[in-house]
Amino acid sequence: MDVEPPSQDVSTNEEPPIESDTLLESQAAAREGGNSRQRLLISALPALLLCTFLIRFDGSFVIGNYSRRIALDLHDFKNARWLVLGFLVTESACGPLYGHAAQVYGHRNAILFAATAMCIGLFLCSVSYRLWQVSLARVVVGTGTAGVELLVVIIINDFVQLYELPLWTSLTTFFGTIGLMLGGPLGAVLADHLGFRSTFGIESSFMAIALVFVYLTLKLPESRPNTSNRSAKKIEYLSSSLLLLSVAVPLFALNLGGEVFKWGHPVVITMFCLSPFLVALFYYADTRLASTPIVPKRFVQDRNIAIALACTLPMKFVFDQLRFSFGTYLQARSFGKDSSFDDWALTCVYLGRALGTIGCGLLIKRYRRFKPYLKAVIIVDLIIYFCFALGVMQKPKFAPILAFIGATEGFAEGLWLVAILSLVDAEDQPLLYAFFGLSQAVSGDLGIAISLAAEGTLVRSKLHAKLSGYANAEEIIRKSLEDLNYIKELPVKVQTIVLNALISSTEIAFAISFLVLMISLFFSFYIKEMPRAAKGVSYIA
Repeated sequence: MDVEPPSQDVSTNEEPPIESDTLLESQAAAREGGNSRQRLLISALPALLLCTFLIRFDGSFVIGNYSRRIALDLHDFKNARWLVLGFLVTESACGPLYGHAAQVYGHRNAILFAATAMCIGLFLCSVSYRLWQVSLARVVVGTGTAGVELLVVIIINDFVQLYELPLWTSLTTFFGTIGLMLGGPLGAVLADHLGFRSTFGIESSFMAIALVFVYLTLKLPESRPNTSNRSAKKIEYLSSSLLLLSVAVPLFALNLGGEVFKWGHPVVITMFCLSPFLVALFYYADTRLASTPIVPKRFVQDRNIAIALACTLPMKFVFDQLRFSFGTYLQARSFGKDSSFDDWALTCVYLGRALGTIGCGLLIKRYRRFKPYLKAVIIVDLIIYFCFALGVMQKPKFAPILAFIGATEGFAEGLWLVAILSLVDAEDQPLLYAFFGLSQAVSGDLGIAISLAAEGTLVRSKLHAKLSGYANAEEIIRKSLEDLNYIKELPVKVQTIVLNALISSTEIAFAISFLVLMISLFFSFYIKEMPRAAKGVSYIA
């Protein structure tokens, strides 16, 4: 007798999961993962912000007081420039090395090393009694500063989505601006009452506190790997040394030329001649001898990276040119009038810059795109430089104008950050951002060097033509370029000639910057917008 198998009831009480429910669950998990990451970031953020504040405070203190207080106390005024030069070059040159080290040892270990180097450097400054000793200590400080500045941004990027990054990094810009504004005046007060060594000692103590808190509070999210199959497995010491030399030598040449030595001095010429040779040596060592190249070929061969650099670096060139030239331009425009505002002019720019980064962060987080805003910023800057070049702004002391100029720079910096980091994946971001920072430093130094040379040449040419009948024309030209206060001692007619030459030469430099900005505008039409992966709303849990 055949037994029929029991019939299967195809209708059950269990319903298959609805796709929308699954999506909601995944979004909830993503939000939870994002909240967890942000809690980790918030716990470490105060220490990171303190590091940023101290970097800007220290830099502002040294720039504002290296000749008037530090060098005079050391009785070596003629070599005061070296207190700044070694620090600036080292800070610029060491960035790519930290990008390489971050791939090998991880982001947390790299920033701890950098903060330790900065703390030791500041301590050495506090116990140095010769200018050469302080100068070498400043090199150590620059070595640490390069890594801290780079890795603070990269570590914040470890916790947040790319479209959120500009808003978070605007906090570092804001606290850095406070340090920048306080470093000069507050540092001067401390140096006058306690001495510059005690000021450096106080900075070192606060840096030690920041270092301890970074060590205790910084815990990177587990889902963000420190290394990958493409990451370096060891430090390439030969390539790193050659990279440092190939970057430091031309930077030294750019900073020495026109300041310490004339541009035609054998030392400057030798440095410029050595630079291509050192770059070639680095390229050979990195491509032929290194097991893992410091500069991946994919960076060099990536058309989108080249376009992004071609768009952003000219903007950095003109921003630094403006910052360098504007002080002289402002003094010449307001000569003989109440110049109390002159001391606060750059403060307006710095405040505007901080507000600009916040505005950029809010806009990118809301709309998750940067390309239209980058074009708009470039067009606004073109209008500003066009007005300066024509002399339309007869009263450039007007605070809102200066704040607006700073805001455009801050806005641009947030856009640059997204434009560069969106081109590569997370593993490559530290190294690419490090080389972007280096490229910015070189571009900015070029802007200052070319501005200095061009304006000096134009002023001399104009004054030679106008003062040809004066027996002491060479002395007038030389002393006027060294110190604007000397112009007060000249007859009114000569004052007018000198001031007009300074103003018109600076306006020609602004016209050159206007043309340079046209390069950025051209490439802004071809720069790659944020990919969809960079705009995603889900976190990797």
